[in-house]
Amino acid sequence: MQRYHPLLVARHWLVALIIVFALAAGGIVLANTEPDSPDKVKGLGGHMLFGMAIGVLLILRLATRTRSTHPPKAATGGDLLTPLGQRSAEMDAA
Repeated sequence: MQRYHPLLVARHWLVALIIVFALAAGGIVLANTEPDSPDKVKGLGGHMLFGMAIGVLLILRLATRTRSTHPPKAATGGDLLTPLGQRSAEMDAA
């Protein structure tokens, strides 16, 4: 069974982890910081840094994905479900 390129998988999980940290930095830490506190600026800087890292990694992920091979489309093994799944995927892409 062919799978996605290991670099794509690693970047996927790295982005997922950074998103969790960015949400925590923006939601939990900054929400509990006073608006006029100097620590708020540091927290916002970290939150923005996470956001920029996510953006760069997503662009790299897209570039890698367009240049790498894709695994074959998954089949359900059923005569009815496989064509329905393919049509559904085509409708999502449109």
